Amino acid sequence: MAIVAVRETEEFEKAVSDPRCLVVNTAGPEPEVFEAGQAARAAASPFDVPKKTRVVVALVDPKKVALGQRYVKALRAVNGKVRINCVLELSRCKDPVGVDLFQRALLASGASQV
Repeated sequence: MAIVAVRETEEFEKAVSDPRCLVVNTAGPEPEVFEAGQAARAAASPFDVPKKTRVVVALVDPKKVALGQRYVKALRAVNGKVRINCVLELSRCKDPVGVDLFQRALLASGASQV
């Protein structure tokens, strides 16, 4: 079984194109919103979540989990009602104990699901 990067899956493309889902990359110094094709999203900022959004999917790099935690905490402080699902790029992390630690840290910072 081959490990495929999260960004190359069909589910990821569906999430990016769904207007009820806000997909945010937390790997950089500032979180940035993924946009479907050339269609501009209503939320230019990852903290401005539109009312029609049901879930925020935060893409977390295992080597930069602290940035993901920081984004989840900040978003939870701004908008406490939105569901935050974090997705770890497991293709970059091979240690199951490390993955468990990352999951616990993200859940403790306010994520709904990892």
